[in-house]
Amino acid sequence: METSPLTVLIPTHGRPTLLERTLDSIAQCRLPDSYEELVVIENGSRDGAGRTVEALPERLSARYMHCARGNKSYALNEAIRTTTDGLLVFFDDDVRVHPDALVKYSAAAQNHETGGVYFGGPVDVDRETEPPEWFESFLPSSARGYEVGPSRRKKWYLGFNWAAFRSDIERLGGFDPRFGPGAPSRATGQESDMQARMRGDGMQPVDVQGARVTHYVPEGNCTLSWLLKRRYRGGIRSGIELDMGGLSFAGRIMWQTAISFCVAGKGAIKADREKLAFTLFTLF
Repeated sequence: METSPLTVLIPTHGRPTLLERTLDSIAQCRLPDSYEELVVIENGSRDGAGRTVEALPERLSARYMHCARGNKSYALNEAIRTTTDGLLVFFDDDVRVHPDALVKYSAAAQNHETGGVYFGGPVDVDRETEPPEWFESFLPSSARGYEVGPSRRKKWYLGFNWAAFRSDIERLGGFDPRFGPGAPSRATGQESDMQARMRGDGMQPVDVQGARVTHYVPEGNCTLSWLLKRRYRGGIRSGIELDMGGLSFAGRIMWQTAISFCVAGKGAIKADREKLAFTLFTLF
């Protein structure tokens, strides 16, 4: 069976040092026979990404694009239009990729050449500082780490480590510019929006255990102020989804509320005023 070409897509904006680290890790990866190219799409201002791509080893077939519009979803759509039909693997500019990740994605895709599926792998975290143990449960998976497997409550994957066939993404209309970095609404979640549409279309998730990345988490992303800002942006996304007729909104709120009440209860029992105040604040 002929394997679909594999293309790696990395959007970037204003993080040249992190991007260089990401690309260095990909340069150390084993490349499957299906490997086609690496596309780095810089959106918004130019910050040296082009020079970094030019310095990569020839075997990566790396290509640089620039999108003047500072919108991640829009930039991804622009880049996808230039790629070969096949499997698209999405990483961000703040991860380090495991040496076997691309080989694992290619092998998984070979078993699902007819499409109708999307893929994702586990995530480790590289945090500049460790948050208090009680606070960690409130952080998103991008700052806590993420494992794939049958025990997971939801079948979705983090946006900086997942893959799908180009034909499926185009059939569903591409990424929605209302979501993600650079969106006028400031709403998060262009990848989760796409994956929600995939599930709604009957597509099935496929866990790829060996496709692991390590996500860099700066110190500022383990603070109360950052978490509240993120939840605010997540609330904007939920409002847009509700307006679009999304059915997951109520369930998500109920689940988050239940977790908050549990942590608040522990705080009250242990007379932990900081924990109790924080959980009640996030509830209301």
